[in-house]
Amino acid sequence: MKLILTGKSRYAEMVTEFLEKSAYEVERKDMKDALSQKDDQPIIYLPGDQADAFLTDEAYVEHSLTEMIKLHKKVDIPVVFLLDQEREASAELIRLVLLRAKALRERKRPVPVLVAASSMRCGVGALESLYRETRQSGVVFLKYDSVSVSESDGMKHLVVTEGETEYEIDASILIDCKEPVLEETTQFAKKKRLPAGEGKKYSGGKWFLPAGFTGRRNIWVLEDSILYANPETVLRGILQEVKTLQSQPSILAADVDDTKCAFCYTCYRICPHAAPTPDGDNHAMKIDVTLCAGCGMCKAVCPAKAIELKTVSGEEQKEDHYGDERVLIFCCENAAGLVKKEVFADLPVGILDISCGGEVNESRLLQALKQYDKVLVAMCEKSACKHFDGNARCELQVNRAKQTLKTLGLDPERVAYVKASFAAGEQIREAAKALVEDKKEEEK
Repeated sequence: MKLILTGKSRYAEMVTEFLEKSAYEVERKDMKDALSQKDDQPIIYLPGDQADAFLTDEAYVEHSLTEMIKLHKKVDIPVVFLLDQEREASAELIRLVLLRAKALRERKRPVPVLVAASSMRCGVGALESLYRETRQSGVVFLKYDSVSVSESDGMKHLVVTEGETEYEIDASILIDCKEPVLEETTQFAKKKRLPAGEGKKYSGGKWFLPAGFTGRRNIWVLEDSILYANPETVLRGILQEVKTLQSQPSILAADVDDTKCAFCYTCYRICPHAAPTPDGDNHAMKIDVTLCAGCGMCKAVCPAKAIELKTVSGEEQKEDHYGDERVLIFCCENAAGLVKKEVFADLPVGILDISCGGEVNESRLLQALKQYDKVLVAMCEKSACKHFDGNARCELQVNRAKQTLKTLGLDPERVAYVKASFAAGEQIREAAKALVEDKKEEEK
C-alpha cells in the first residue's frame, strides 16, 4: 500500500519512518505533484506553515510546561520567544506572542518570560496597549543585533548581542516565532474541497472527528499541534482507516440520472466527501464511487430528484442481518460505532453499523420492527454530522416512523433515537438499556 506524504512539517521524517516501519510504502511529493494525484490515493498533508503550536494551542502549552517541570524539577527557567530571525515579524505574529507571554505571567504559578527581537517597533497602534500590559505583567523584552542558539542536556543556550553587550540565556522552552503563512494550506484545502472547521482548521477542528481526519476519504491533515504529544496513536488511527477503506469500500453509492440532473451544483457544494464532479460533456454531475460514503446526503438535497443510492458494481448489497435479540441498535460509525464493543458489551442487543444516520429512513425502521420489538438509532450530536445534517434527517425519519406506528394503533415508543458523540458512551448505553429494560417489563 502506497501513501502520499506532502508538506513541510518538522515531523515529516518521523512520520515517514513510522509509516515505513508499519509496512507502508511512502512517497514524498511536493505540493504541486500531490495535488495532481487521483482522489482514490491516500494523502497525508503535514503543513509546516502554521504558527508555532505554543502560540495557538492551550493544550500544547500545558503539555510543554508540564514536561519542563518534570525534566528540570523547577519552574523558574524562562520561556523565551525569539522574533525577527528570518524577517521582521508581522503585527499578527507580534499579537500572538504578546498574548501568550502575558498569559504565562498571569498563571497561578507565573513562568519567567523573555521576548527577544531585533526590532521593538510596532506600527500598529492597537498593539501598543497590549505591549504595555505585557510589560506590566513582568515579561522582559530584549533587543538584539545577533543571536546564536545551541542545545545540551535538554536546555537551549542563547548568546544574544546588542552593540558591545553580550547576554547568555538558558531556556528550557524556546519558541522560534515564524510567520503563519497559510497560502499552501489554503491551496490544498481548496483543491481537495476540504470543509474548514473551527479556527479555519481542516482537521482536528471539530470535536467529533478523530485527530487528523478531515471528513474526506483518503485525506488527512496533521498540523504540528496534533503530532506533538502522541504521534503514534494518531498515525495508527489513520492506518486503521486506510486499511478499512481498502478492505471494506462502501457497498452503496450515489448514482446520478443525467436525464434528470439540473446541473445546479447543489450536490457538488454540499457533499463533504467531494464525490460529485461536473461532467461537462453530459451537462450533469457524475459520482466518484471511490469517494462516495453512501450516506444519502446528496439524494436528500437534490432539487431535481436525480440521485438514487445503488449498489456499487461488483458488490452485493447485504440485507440487514437480524439476530435473536429483541432490541436492535443502528450505530453511526462516527458515534456509537466507535465505542460499541464497550458500550453494548453486556446488553442483549443486535447491532447494525451504518455510515450515517441519514441512511436510515422510515421504511428501513418499519422493516426492522417486523423482526425486533424495539429499535434505537444512535447518531451524532447536533451539528456534528460529517455528512451534513444526516442526524437531522434521521431524526425526521424516526419521528415519521413513530407517527406511522401511532396511526396504526401501535406503540410509537418502539422506535427511538439518541444523539451523542463517541465520547458520551454512557449516554448511548443508557438509551439502549432503557429499551432493554422496557422490554423486560412488558414480558412480566
